[in-house]
Amino acid sequence: MKSGVLQSHVLVERLEELSDLSLGWHDGAGRALDKTKLAFISQRLGGRYPEKISLPVIAPTLEGNLLLEWNFPGDPSVDINLENLHAEFHMFRAGTQDMEMEFDLNEDAGWTHLFDFLKHILG
Repeated sequence: MKSGVLQSHVLVERLEELSDLSLGWHDGAGRALDKTKLAFISQRLGGRYPEKISLPVIAPTLEGNLLLEWNFPGDPSVDINLENLHAEFHMFRAGTQDMEMEFDLNEDAGWTHLFDFLKHILG
């Protein structure tokens, strides 16, 4: 199996697991994640995630959104708001200003911009 195919499978599988979370999934707190929006994210991540960058840890937030985190200097992360499909990238930078970027994931151009940015930062 090619590495890109394996990466896609891992991402899609993780998002499918998260779609099973119900209201109160974290000790009585935590909103369920929108299954329709998760399917949209899964299609985009699974089909286009760049092969040359490591896979993120994908976790739900108590607010019903997604957090993607990479094991990389500066602790880069992307918060994806499932309600409006906006993503915020954040990375700590020692001795300088933290790096922050925003992406609109409602359109393909936003996904392309996000993946190009991640390849530049994490590649």
